[in-house]
Amino acid sequence: MLLTAGACIVGCGDSGQVARTSILPSAAVSHSQIAASSPAKSLTRAQARLLVRAVNLRASDLPGFKVSSEKEKEPTAAKSLEHRLLHCVGGALSGHGLAEGSSKEYERETSAADESIESGVSVAPTAAIAARELQAVHDGKTQVCLSHYVTLLFRLLASSEGHGLTASPIQISSLSLPAPGATGDFGWRMSGTISLHGIKVPFDIDIAGFVVGQAEVTLFAAGVAAHVPTTTERRLFALLLSRADAQGT
Repeated sequence: MLLTAGACIVGCGDSGQVARTSILPSAAVSHSQIAASSPAKSLTRAQARLLVRAVNLRASDLPGFKVSSEKEKEPTAAKSLEHRLLHCVGGALSGHGLAEGSSKEYERETSAADESIESGVSVAPTAAIAARELQAVHDGKTQVCLSHYVTLLFRLLASSEGHGLTASPIQISSLSLPAPGATGDFGWRMSGTISLHGIKVPFDIDIAGFVVGQAEVTLFAAGVAAHVPTTTERRLFALLLSRADAQGT
């Protein structure tokens, strides 16, 4: 549910800055399949779908994590809130791009903390449109939308659980992950506290992304009782960036 709260802005392009690496997609979708296009030429829908597959995270990227079974159980009401947040943010493609898709949600549970990680990729019709959507993400109303709808999602979770679960007001701070060479970037950390039967547990949701050409890529990382390690976020962000670069969008 924490990632559900953030995943609604997958289509908004963004970027952090992480040193480029030579890491290439492990699921081989060759560069020739996605045929690098000139700046004046747009990808086809088929090429865009291949790009989404090539860039998104996969199980081999996250040793020690497993695929979450909770995402498939997401209630209709939560999906409706995600849709409303998409329109509120204003930069998401919301079905109007060439292709979009997310990775599976990967989770790791220990006795001390729970971590969840997911990525999303949208391909805009042109690089210029992707850049405009990135500008919309930086609009001041985005943080207001995030806080409002994440709070509503937690209320939905509390009502569905029926165990007196509550969440504190959401605090939003900036998050910076390096992404040299990207068109632009954004990053936020949403933090709060979940209370259940008098026991308070801190949580945070990190959302960071970038635009490279027509590709809009977002990384989501949620932690309960502890942050997802910064080293993990930086490694995965760099991996996503290198994959997007390799596709020549």
